[in-house]
Amino acid sequence: MGTVVAQLIPILAQPYIRRAYTDAETGRLDLYMSFVAILASFVHLNYAKTIVIPKHEKSATNLLAGSLLSSFTLSIVVLVIFLFFGESILAFFNLPISFSPWLKYIPLSIFLIGSYTSITFWLTRKKKFKAIALNKFSRRTGETATQVIGKSISSNGLILGVIIGDFINLISNLIQLKSTSFRLKDISFQAIKSEFKSYKDFPFYDLLPTLLNTLSSNLPVIMITAFFSDKIAGQFGLSRMVLAIPLALISVSISQVLLQKVAEKRQNNESIKKIIKNIALFLLSASLIGTIIIYFFSVPIFDIAFGNKWKTAAQISQVLIFYFCLDFITTPLSVVFIALEKIKINSIWKITHFLLICSLYFYSDVELFDFITAFMLINVISYTIYGILIFMAVKNYEKSLLV
Repeated sequence: MGTVVAQLIPILAQPYIRRAYTDAETGRLDLYMSFVAILASFVHLNYAKTIVIPKHEKSATNLLAGSLLSSFTLSIVVLVIFLFFGESILAFFNLPISFSPWLKYIPLSIFLIGSYTSITFWLTRKKKFKAIALNKFSRRTGETATQVIGKSISSNGLILGVIIGDFINLISNLIQLKSTSFRLKDISFQAIKSEFKSYKDFPFYDLLPTLLNTLSSNLPVIMITAFFSDKIAGQFGLSRMVLAIPLALISVSISQVLLQKVAEKRQNNESIKKIIKNIALFLLSASLIGTIIIYFFSVPIFDIAFGNKWKTAAQISQVLIFYFCLDFITTPLSVVFIALEKIKINSIWKITHFLLICSLYFYSDVELFDFITAFMLINVISYTIYGILIFMAVKNYEKSLLV
């Protein structure tokens, strides 16, 4: 419940934010968040995901410490790169040079995200779901308050809000961490090295695919900014935000609980078939309802909620809803790949999906909605295959219990 409330805070503020800020200003935020998401996807070297797996507490402690150390080190590397090559990177992607002042804040954002993500996996291991919800609530409250107030100070209040919200989230996570059994005296560089070696499959087989998967989600924003404009990127961003609301409110929360439960059942050699089936049926039912609402009523909904300047976003949503309903179903279920350590299968899918998304560069000269339709079709095909792979992994695990 706390997680839902946390996600509702920025959503409820959107009618004001979308009227107060221009589509170009929101497009700038989407571009910033795309860079952050891409870089934050590998900043902890994927070792954050392993924290829930070990039976022994000391192993998990050193995995957390190593993840935090990786986040700090790689954030410094990114900062140096942006300081020296920032404008060249923007020019390469045909992005506005006016965005360059914000590049130096991206390393801070990825450090904050990498750090609190690692701690969140530790809290998931400890079944501290209320603590996780509280941390998210603190983050969203600080972020939204800054964005609402920030408009009177700067047109970049949206980006400032994100940075402040992430900082609050990290502080809240550190407070929650202190209340658990985490002990600094259990940490050593030798132990971190040993644990990293034990779970080397995660960076070796899943780090690059995870990065490519994040690129698959965020490259379209960069492409739209380059092919069309930051204003169109703002329209696209609002569409994705609205369609991702069920994912934020329901799907992600389910995935946290499911990861812990599946990992626990695997440790005890218990069946996971029933819990996977029940969650899949619930997600399927909810996605069908959402698809009907958005496809037939998105234009009046957007007009009432955000104003008539967002009609393009409503029309984009009518196309993208078919992709998002599949994303809503498969995202929480995909944690079985982590819990069952089926990293290679997951990695192959992510690489294939990324290559398909890259094919959108061949659509640089088409009309906007031709581009959006191509993007939707690629994702519908990809996520249908993803769902099949998930259920194959579950089926194979169930067979292994009979041996």
